[in-house]
Amino acid sequence: FIPVYDALSKRDDGTHGYTIIGFLTDSKTVTQYMANDAGVGTTKPVGRGDSLEAPFRALSNDPIKFVFGLGIGNVSKSGIGERFSGRYTPLYWNFVKEMSASAFLFEIGLLGTGLVLLLHWMVLRDAFFVAKHDDGLVGILALGYVGAWLTITIGLFYATIHTFESLSFMFWFFSGLFAAHRQRVAMNRAKVKATLNGAVAPMKLKVV
Repeated sequence: FIPVYDALSKRDDGTHGYTIIGFLTDSKTVTQYMANDAGVGTTKPVGRGDSLEAPFRALSNDPIKFVFGLGIGNVSKSGIGERFSGRYTPLYWNFVKEMSASAFLFEIGLLGTGLVLLLHWMVLRDAFFVAKHDDGLVGILALGYVGAWLTITIGLFYATIHTFESLSFMFWFFSGLFAAHRQRVAMNRAKVKATLNGAVAPMKLKVV
């Protein structure tokens, strides 16, 4: 990954923008990347640490908003024009545009974000179950889905990955596929078990 990233970061004149090792060994760059101490309503670039910290700073004084959020879409820009952007977009947009986790915390609160992560965990369990008990094509896809799940879930804390419609569609399509297939596999296993239990009747001992 390191040589590929470094090669792609080269400018037209052959110099590097950032290299992985250079970035990690420069404490000033890492600090600016993570936190710029940006305040509410800032128009300046914010760090990823700022984006994750901002909803806690902004909403923690109001328990209702902290738990349930400001409402879906109330902190986001609209694709059909500025007039339809959220009520709180001018205040928090610079934080929300950095990562999905920040958008979730602002709009659906701590409870909603927790439920999103719980849903991610449940579909991962479905994928593991299908991969373990299905030897066909769906089982193979479920095994590959584990890697995709890891990428999408980590991506929630790295980018606004929920706004990529193509990725979201494919992720949740296969999540539903594996959830449904798990139920089918579980029902078939239960039927087989019931059939075997019925076929092997308990022996009766005759007392003389």
